Amino acid sequence: MKPLDIPFASLLWAVRFLCRHVLYLGIVVPLILVAAFYLGPRIVALCGVWFDPLTLVQPIEVSDDFRRQGYTDQTLQHLLVDTLSDVRKEAESVTPANDTENVLAEFKLPDFTVPGTGLSVRPLIEFARTLLKRDSSVYGSVVGSPSSFAVMLTLRDPDGRTVALGNDVPPDTGAKPNVTNESLAMRHALRQAATTILQHQSPLLHASYLTQMEQKRCLQGNAPCQFDDVRERFAQIAAGSGREASGASREEAAWAMLALSKLDTYARDYEGSIRHARSIVDMSEELHSWKRVRPWAYYNWGVALMDMGCYQQAADVLRRAVELHKDYAPAHNALGRAWLALAQRPTLAGAAPQGHGDYRASAVRELRLAIEKNPGYQEAYVNLGDALRLPSMKTGLVPAATLDEARDAYRTAVALNIDDAGRAYERLTTLRDSAFVKVAARITRSRAQCATGMARSLLESWGCSDTQIEAGASKDARDMQPAAMHAMASNQTCSKPELTLPAKGTPGNLNKANGMIEVKNTGETPKPRDADSSRGAIAQQQRG
Repeated sequence: MKPLDIPFASLLWAVRFLCRHVLYLGIVVPLILVAAFYLGPRIVALCGVWFDPLTLVQPIEVSDDFRRQGYTDQTLQHLLVDTLSDVRKEAESVTPANDTENVLAEFKLPDFTVPGTGLSVRPLIEFARTLLKRDSSVYGSVVGSPSSFAVMLTLRDPDGRTVALGNDVPPDTGAKPNVTNESLAMRHALRQAATTILQHQSPLLHASYLTQMEQKRCLQGNAPCQFDDVRERFAQIAAGSGREASGASREEAAWAMLALSKLDTYARDYEGSIRHARSIVDMSEELHSWKRVRPWAYYNWGVALMDMGCYQQAADVLRRAVELHKDYAPAHNALGRAWLALAQRPTLAGAAPQGHGDYRASAVRELRLAIEKNPGYQEAYVNLGDALRLPSMKTGLVPAATLDEARDAYRTAVALNIDDAGRAYERLTTLRDSAFVKVAARITRSRAQCATGMARSLLESWGCSDTQIEAGASKDARDMQPAAMHAMASNQTCSKPELTLPAKGTPGNLNKANGMIEVKNTGETPKPRDADSSRGAIAQQQRG
């Protein structure tokens, strides 16, 4: 070997070593880490229930007195599982936040081996769930006798902390126990325990549940709605959205802000509802976790504008909601409702110079889409019937075939839910349709929620007829009038900059310098007391 061959061989060996080791560590390993960072959450999502949060309810010990009445540990275990699941489902109806928590009495992980290795998958999944801190557990006992007892439960959260849920002693069922009273008392105690568990696990869902319960109470017509407590709870959650907050806390803050917008609609404070919805839109430009809530913010914003009679501005906003969430049937229905109002009265509420037929065609298109997305959408069928009954722009007439289609839409609405078909039956009566005469008394009976004087958008969604809505409206409730009879809304109100979409190129209301949301209020309508406080808290959290 020549002398020069040895240095050359050494150099070649060094190059090969660098290629095999240094470049591997510098390129391949970082690529693997980046892939794990981006693909890891998606893999977890694809695995579904394997990695979803879980609350495992263990058998609840019962006293001998309860055993003699036929209760077992497993009976109360399954009762608590069902009750906690029902409570969470009630909460989901207030905000569309995605609740992935599973409540189970037993969680069976799959147990199979990786081909060619003999390794079991179950220990790996259990180890991953431990690292991800996914599991909570509930255990405890019921002490006492059926006539007087207490439910003693403990919640162990994913971090290992335990929370005593306290004594929940229901009212005495009497000296002579009654099976029905015992069952009701036990269910009441378990529901209170489930509510307390939900409060510790998710303040957002707990506030949503309380909102749903208060709404059910006040819609019975016995007393006005009192949302002060839940409004304060949502405002506190909305305040925890600063940059130092976790991603989950930020997203919960956005859902809480959306709930505040909904509560403003309940109170017919439409400008307050728009302010909260607009805050979400503005914050989503700064915080990525708020982007998921933006379609519903545009929806609330547009519906509030419709309730104000600003239909053209509402259509502009609702188009954003539809663009961002094409499968959300209520957004298509609301947009169709805005086009319908403009078609019924083209000069209404600052309508742009657009042909009558264009509004009608747009309304029909959006309402058909709403029904396509949700075939059981009763309100959309009524609105579709109203749109089809409008005269053609070319002939000024309604073709017989189209009128029959409108009648079929109303009939479908009645068939979907007779108890909530006031609007549909009112239209069928106008068309002299006698198909539902036999159940007319059931359809047109007095309904407490229709006399609450709430926003027209809510009353229409509950199937209240125009007659019922007007009967329950106060004398100054001009927004309760049917859309076709609605007086022209003030152009000054509908064109307020803080209520409408900003022009393209116009900066939003989010002050990037300090993170504060600036909303100027040029009108005389007072802001709700929590709107400024919650925005100020958000701004304070975001500074830095």
